[in-house]
Amino acid sequence: MQRDVSEVWGRLLELTRDPDPGVRMDVLHNLTDGSPAELAARVVAAVEELMGDPADNVRGYAAFLRARQIRRGKVNVGSPSQPYASGLANHGRPASNAGHSGGLTR
Repeated sequence: MQRDVSEVWGRLLELTRDPDPGVRMDVLHNLTDGSPAELAARVVAAVEELMGDPADNVRGYAAFLRARQIRRGKVNVGSPSQPYASGLANHGRPASNAGHSGGLTR
């Protein structure tokens, strides 16, 4: 979603409250990989809000993304090349590299 379609971005922000943790994971990915500059403050607020999510995988992914945003100094930090934490990638399904120690990467 590289285009700035305001209705779509608004709907994505609404979906941060979807009851399905998998949807919230997808929303986190999309919000932090191509959102328009004018939504930066709202995207950061949504990521920070999801750091308190009841689902462990959503909470962990949000914390990973927020740390990456801070470290890189930008909102759009792209998709991680490796799972951010062992066993929590792929919406809580086992990661393909189950032996990976996880954690944040530099």
